[in-house]
Amino acid sequence: MTLLLASKGRSRKMPPPVLIPRLNALDGLATDVPAEARRLAEAFWPGD
Repeated sequence: MTLLLASKGRSRKMPPPVLIPRLNALDGLATDVPAEARRLAEAFWPGD
């Protein structure tokens, strides 16, 4: 991870984004997703 951060010119305070291909993968990668964020993701997530 340190090599990735260094190559991107980032620190641990600004990690690279994680692209999630499907909405159902969100719960496996994030905790405490606010209800409003979930509603927005359901409405605007591409695919499915």
